[in-house]
Amino acid sequence: MSLIITKAGLLALSAAETSGAKLQATHMAVGDGSGQPPEHTNASTALVNEVWRGALDAITLREDGQTESGQAVEFRAHIPMTTGGWYIREVAIYADDVLLAIGAHPVMWKPSPDDPTKLEHTIYAPVVFGNAATLALTIDPSKVLATQQAVDEAVAAHNVSPNAHGNVFKALDDHIGDQNDPHATLPPGGDPGQTIIKQTDGRLAWGAVTGMPVGALLFSTTGTPLPGTVAVNVKQKFTLGTYPQLEAWVRSCGGYLATEAEWDAEAAAQEGSCGKYCLTDTHIILPCYRHYFSAAQNGAAGKAAGDWAGDAIRNLTGELKSSTSPNSLFPSLRDTASATGVFQVNAEDLGGRIDQSVNTYIAAERVLFDASRVVPTADENRPKTSYLLPCIKAFDVAVNTAQVDMQALAAQVSAINGNKVDRSEWTQSLGESGWQRLPSGLILQWGTGSVSTGVATEVTLPIAYPNAQLSCVAVIGIDYGSVGNDAIAVYNRMAGKFTLKGEHSGSTVMPYSYISIGY
Repeated sequence: MSLIITKAGLLALSAAETSGAKLQATHMAVGDGSGQPPEHTNASTALVNEVWRGALDAITLREDGQTESGQAVEFRAHIPMTTGGWYIREVAIYADDVLLAIGAHPVMWKPSPDDPTKLEHTIYAPVVFGNAATLALTIDPSKVLATQQAVDEAVAAHNVSPNAHGNVFKALDDHIGDQNDPHATLPPGGDPGQTIIKQTDGRLAWGAVTGMPVGALLFSTTGTPLPGTVAVNVKQKFTLGTYPQLEAWVRSCGGYLATEAEWDAEAAAQEGSCGKYCLTDTHIILPCYRHYFSAAQNGAAGKAAGDWAGDAIRNLTGELKSSTSPNSLFPSLRDTASATGVFQVNAEDLGGRIDQSVNTYIAAERVLFDASRVVPTADENRPKTSYLLPCIKAFDVAVNTAQVDMQALAAQVSAINGNKVDRSEWTQSLGESGWQRLPSGLILQWGTGSVSTGVATEVTLPIAYPNAQLSCVAVIGIDYGSVGNDAIAVYNRMAGKFTLKGEHSGSTVMPYSYISIGY
């Protein structure tokens, strides 16, 4: 896609070149061509059917856009999600009321705000400024266009000028650098290493705090994980970077499993329990404690931290003793035998027989084995048990000796102290693809990849948003080296993914970069 400079545009550029005053392009307009692909010329005075007009985001002199015809300049505008319900078939660039350039655009549907597939769209409209054969007029765009670079340089020069804003910047810098509580909200005193603790009477005072180190196994008495911990009575799997302190501690200790399959195999053999961490290329899996209770490492020979032992019971013994019929295997137990331990002689006569050799009636009786006569029994082997929720300390949350939640206290101090930022919720995963969680709950995510042109491709975010993905913008990640029909669109935004589609007339693969915002 390349726009044509109109006759009105050429006249305006010529006047700007003659006067030395730069012509400022201000707006972009799009139209639907009244349902047909338009055929614009330099004599065109307007779009066939304009459906939207908005301010330009940027004007860029493309370094690779120098051709025999002149210099390529790229105009960019952003069409918001709040408008739509029409096709885009034509584009125009305006300098205030002057139609500077016009041309066709690859047909694209812009969904309405009520459409589930609603999307934002950025249009890049290149214009080549060079010789206009019909007017024999040569235009140098570097002399007559106010580019984004020129505007940025002017703004930067204004901002650093000591006379631009008086002493406002200096006063703000001095205030930010003031470490002596400029709002006078902190209590007096305090020693190095101390923090502010809320007292029982509501006052704030300096004091020491205590807490368990990251990686410690703790137990909650309420069924709710303790501050700074994660429950480990089920399999817990997290993306690397979710708990950086715990991850660093596990790496420093070593001895962790390398694949999820190893972890699952141990858990399958131990009724869902696995006493070891697992660090894969993308995730950390925590130990899981179910049906087992803890014992001291090396308390049994050859047992290390994370090892397991099967169940066992104490040895149970008993004795049957008879004082008569020494040659009989089962004498008359009811009258002549005694039983101890786990054995019991049943007093019920089950019927008998006559021994013809001695002409004697021999009773048929039975012996019972009952372990409950010696030890407490149940349908499982267990020690005396009080059930608690196992938790692993995953990140630092300072708690004083009175168990005051310092996260809640930090929020209270923040409100008192002019809503200063609480950085305790700033977690992130920094890389070519990653995310940053802000204290407000807002999450920024970014990434790169490539798609086949003309094919709708589903892109999975590094992490799923807890609530919703508010916005996502993608840009083409390569300079194709020439002006062509290139565009990229984002739609079907969901909590954990979105759909991306790219168009380019001269390539089958399009690299891209994106940034997404949600909460």
